[in-house]
Amino acid sequence: MPAEPIEMSEREPDSQGRSGRWFTGTLIALAVVAGAYVVWWFAAAASLENGVGDWIAARHADGWAVDYDTLEVDGFPFHLNATVEGPHITGPPERGWNWRGERLFATARPWTPHRIRFDLSGRHSGRLPLRTRAQAFELTTTALTGDLALRQGRPQSMFIETDGFRLTFDGGAAGSVDIAEGEFRQYPAEDATGFHVRLRDLTVAESLRAPLGERIRNLLVKGRLTGPIEPAAWPDPVVHWREAGGTVEVENLDIDYDPLRVTGDGTLALDEALQPMGAFSVRARGFFAAIDELVARGFMDKRDAFSSKVVLGVLSKRPENGGDSYLDLALTLQERTLYAGPLKVMRFPIIIW
Repeated sequence: MPAEPIEMSEREPDSQGRSGRWFTGTLIALAVVAGAYVVWWFAAAASLENGVGDWIAARHADGWAVDYDTLEVDGFPFHLNATVEGPHITGPPERGWNWRGERLFATARPWTPHRIRFDLSGRHSGRLPLRTRAQAFELTTTALTGDLALRQGRPQSMFIETDGFRLTFDGGAAGSVDIAEGEFRQYPAEDATGFHVRLRDLTVAESLRAPLGERIRNLLVKGRLTGPIEPAAWPDPVVHWREAGGTVEVENLDIDYDPLRVTGDGTLALDEALQPMGAFSVRARGFFAAIDELVARGFMDKRDAFSSKVVLGVLSKRPENGGDSYLDLALTLQERTLYAGPLKVMRFPIIIW
């Protein structure tokens, strides 16, 4: 008996046709999206290069000199990377400062260009107007990285961390500073700018004559910066900030500077000469040994040391469960002189802005 022919469904060719059209349409759509993304990425890369040029032009208008050896933009398809070799900046002639870096690397996602990751590891050099003249400096670090968030083209928050660096002045002849580890945070706060600074194992050269020795074990400063800081030729931002009533409100101060340990809070501002002034409430431990160290290093004479110990001994307290005596006192800074209560502690060098 002959086999019956198998009847083909009339709908099968239509179904296959629809599947083919869907697949083809999907490929076309993906190709269009991919092509649009490629065009968009290269437009963003061009915009980045133009933005660097515009920023340099704006600084030139303020009297700065900004340049670099090479600029390379890459990272396609998922990053926008900018590598600047040999960046160098010179401030206005009357300020006498300049900076040159070995390399600056910055990267961001094309869809979030306002969130930037940067790397400034390597060697930095230049001149800073310190004390009565500009001093050459060199900073060397194996790791100096951070994150920057922008809002309307201006920094909104920043985080910088380092695994350590060495900073020298005049080739080391004028002193040096070594830091084993550090971090800096800047973030928006209510009607202010919050900040957080932490340094570990800060060591200065003996030639800098640190009052209690060359090593600070830990330094923590956390607080808020109030008052506007407007972009302008330096040092106008500092002047305008002071005139607007700007202050630095330190909410947490913790200094472990053997033999002295100080914790507290307070407020800093600038006087008419643009020098720091302020008042702090602190708790100090190890102050008797600190006075001995100040005498040994020539920062206090023996007569002042004796009277200071008598006064501080009367004011000091001892914990009920034992332990080292502590002292709650007011620190004031005015006319570049630091006072602990009524006692004059030390005088600071003038700051040249």
